[in-house]
Amino acid sequence: MYLPASVHVNYEIAPYFEKYVAPGFTLEYVIFVANNYGPNRLAVYGFVTPTDPNRYEEFEPEENDESFDQGKE
Repeated sequence: MYLPASVHVNYEIAPYFEKYVAPGFTLEYVIFVANNYGPNRLAVYGFVTPTDPNRYEEFEPEENDESFDQGKE
């Protein structure tokens, strides 16, 4: 985003953008961001939720997982 001027959240237009959502997810609402300058004056984002909440569980690393200890000494 380049100096956003306006943000608009729209629930009614979500069905029109549903075809761009990955399988297994549902589009809840669409967010439009208007920028004052930059290469993209209008950006469009979507808020999605999984259709099967049990399929995408919260990821919690194991206590002995060293990959999450990087930078900690």
